Amino acid sequence: GDWGIEELERAILETVTGVSNVIVIGMQEAFIACLVSLQGDPEAPDMLHPNVRAAAAAFNSVARTTKEAKDEVAFRTFLVHAIARVNQRVGDPGLAVRKVVMVVSDFLPPPFCARGRVAGDSQDASDARHAA
Repeated sequence: GDWGIEELERAILETVTGVSNVIVIGMQEAFIACLVSLQGDPEAPDMLHPNVRAAAAAFNSVARTTKEAKDEVAFRTFLVHAIARVNQRVGDPGLAVRKVVMVVSDFLPPPFCARGRVAGDSQDASDARHAA
Protein backbone atom coordinates (compact mmCIF):
# COMPACT_ATOMS: atom_id res chain seq x y z
CA GLY A 1 0.00 0.00 0.00
CA ASP A 2 0.89 3.65 0.24
CA TRP A 3 3.39 4.36 2.99
CA GLY A 4 3.39 7.78 4.61
CA ILE A 5 4.76 8.90 7.96
CA GLU A 6 1.79 7.58 9.96
CA GLU A 7 1.89 4.18 8.26
CA LEU A 8 5.63 3.86 8.83
CA GLU A 9 5.27 4.90 12.48
CA ARG A 10 2.45 2.38 12.94
CA ALA A 11 4.58 -0.38 11.38
CA ILE A 12 7.41 0.41 13.81
CA LEU A 13 5.03 0.36 16.79
CA GLU A 14 3.50 -2.94 15.69
CA THR A 15 6.80 -4.64 14.84
CA VAL A 16 9.36 -3.43 17.39
CA THR A 17 8.75 -4.86 20.87
CA GLY A 18 8.76 -2.22 23.55
CA VAL A 19 8.59 1.01 21.57
CA SER A 20 6.21 3.38 23.35
CA ASN A 21 6.65 6.40 21.05
CA VAL A 22 8.08 6.89 17.59
CA ILE A 23 8.55 9.88 15.35
CA VAL A 24 9.74 9.31 11.77
CA ILE A 25 11.70 12.14 10.18
CA GLY A 26 13.22 12.68 6.76
CA MET A 27 10.51 11.28 4.48
CA GLN A 28 11.51 13.81 1.82
CA GLU A 29 15.24 13.66 2.59
CA ALA A 30 18.14 11.42 1.53
CA PHE A 31 17.36 8.92 4.28
CA ILE A 32 14.71 8.23 6.90
CA ALA A 33 15.44 8.25 10.61
CA CYS A 34 13.28 7.72 13.65
CA LEU A 35 13.29 8.68 17.29
CA VAL A 36 11.98 6.02 19.66
CA SER A 37 11.30 5.82 23.36
CA LEU A 38 10.93 2.50 25.14
CA GLN A 39 8.19 1.16 27.37
CA GLY A 40 8.92 1.38 31.06
CA ASP A 41 7.90 -1.06 33.75
CA PRO A 42 4.62 0.21 35.27
CA GLU A 43 5.86 -0.89 38.70
CA ALA A 44 9.28 0.79 38.34
CA PRO A 45 9.25 3.57 35.72
CA ASP A 46 13.06 3.81 35.52
CA MET A 47 13.24 0.16 34.46
CA LEU A 48 12.49 -1.27 31.03
CA HIS A 49 9.26 -3.21 30.69
CA PRO A 50 9.85 -6.95 31.24
CA ASN A 51 8.69 -7.68 27.65
CA VAL A 52 11.36 -5.32 26.32
CA ARG A 53 14.08 -6.93 28.45
CA ALA A 54 12.98 -10.41 27.37
CA ALA A 55 12.99 -9.54 23.64
CA ALA A 56 16.41 -7.87 23.87
CA ALA A 57 17.82 -10.76 25.93
CA ALA A 58 17.65 -12.86 22.75
CA PHE A 59 20.50 -10.59 21.54
CA ASN A 60 22.42 -11.04 24.83
CA SER A 61 21.28 -7.70 26.22
CA VAL A 62 21.46 -7.33 29.99
CA ALA A 63 20.11 -3.74 29.99
CA ARG A 64 17.54 -3.13 32.70
CA THR A 65 17.00 0.62 32.29
CA THR A 66 16.46 2.84 29.26
CA LYS A 67 19.81 4.52 29.90
CA GLU A 68 21.57 1.14 29.96
CA ALA A 69 19.74 0.13 26.76
CA LYS A 70 20.81 3.35 25.03
CA ASP A 71 24.47 2.67 25.87
CA GLU A 72 24.56 -1.10 25.29
CA VAL A 73 25.75 -2.57 21.96
CA ALA A 74 23.63 -5.73 22.37
CA PHE A 75 20.46 -3.70 22.87
CA ARG A 76 21.25 -1.55 19.83
CA THR A 77 21.71 -4.78 17.85
CA PHE A 78 18.23 -5.90 18.98
CA LEU A 79 16.80 -2.57 17.84
CA VAL A 80 18.59 -2.62 14.47
CA HIS A 81 17.29 -6.16 13.78
CA ALA A 82 13.76 -5.08 14.70
CA ILE A 83 13.93 -2.07 12.38
CA ALA A 84 15.22 -4.39 9.62
CA ARG A 85 11.96 -6.36 10.05
CA VAL A 86 10.02 -3.11 9.63
CA ASN A 87 11.98 -2.33 6.46
CA GLN A 88 11.15 -5.82 5.09
CA ARG A 89 7.49 -5.27 5.90
CA VAL A 90 7.47 -1.93 4.04
CA GLY A 91 9.23 -3.53 1.09
CA ASP A 92 10.41 -0.27 -0.50
CA PRO A 93 14.14 0.51 -0.18
CA GLY A 94 13.35 4.21 -0.62
CA LEU A 95 11.27 4.11 2.57
CA ALA A 96 13.77 2.13 4.65
CA VAL A 97 14.59 3.53 8.07
CA ARG A 98 18.37 4.02 8.10
CA LYS A 99 18.95 5.52 11.55
CA VAL A 100 17.33 4.94 14.94
CA VAL A 101 17.85 7.26 17.88
CA MET A 102 16.71 6.14 21.33
CA VAL A 103 15.61 8.84 23.74
CA VAL A 104 15.66 8.19 27.47
CA SER A 105 12.08 9.26 28.20
CA ASP A 106 8.80 9.54 26.33
CA PHE A 107 8.76 12.65 24.21
CA LEU A 108 5.00 12.97 23.84
CA PRO A 109 2.51 13.46 26.69
CA PRO A 110 0.69 10.30 27.85
CA PRO A 111 -2.45 10.76 25.69
CA PHE A 112 -0.19 10.56 22.63
CA CYS A 113 1.91 7.61 23.75
CA ALA A 114 1.49 5.31 20.81
CA ARG A 115 0.55 2.16 22.72
CA GLY A 116 -2.18 4.13 24.48
CA ARG A 117 -3.37 5.98 21.41
CA VAL A 118 -7.05 5.50 20.67
CA ALA A 119 -8.64 5.51 17.25
CA GLY A 120 -8.91 9.01 15.90
CA ASP A 121 -6.04 10.44 17.96
CA SER A 122 -3.39 10.03 15.25
CA GLN A 123 -4.13 13.45 13.74
CA ASP A 124 -3.89 15.07 17.19
CA ALA A 125 -0.54 13.36 17.80
CA SER A 126 0.70 14.56 14.43
CA ASP A 127 -0.38 18.13 15.24
CA ALA A 128 1.32 17.98 18.65
CA ARG A 129 4.49 16.61 17.08
CA HIS A 130 4.71 19.40 14.52
CA ALA A 131 3.78 22.13 17.01
CA ALA A 132 6.56 21.15 19.41
